[in-house]
Amino acid sequence: MMAKATMTEALEAILDERLYQNGKYGSPEERYLSIGDYLIILRGELEEAEQAFRRGAGPGECLVEVLQVAAVAAACLQQHGVVQRHTREMGNGRH
Repeated sequence: MMAKATMTEALEAILDERLYQNGKYGSPEERYLSIGDYLIILRGELEEAEQAFRRGAGPGECLVEVLQVAAVAAACLQQHGVVQRHTREMGNGRH
């Protein structure tokens, strides 16, 4: 199956959603949320995506919810930092 969007298009959509969320809720620099807070928000957004799928919503509605999940996850990483794959693997004893 061929991808419907390039990686660049997907990442640009996440950035656009982040900017929208910054305008609506404040940026991570303006409003502190703990990692736990973000996990709770992520769960809520994921539940909305799952509900859309279960009720038979079209792909567009489901993807809007998935985009919100991705943008919230990006906000968490923006506020709390990014752990690079290499660092993660070394920390877990994997090489």
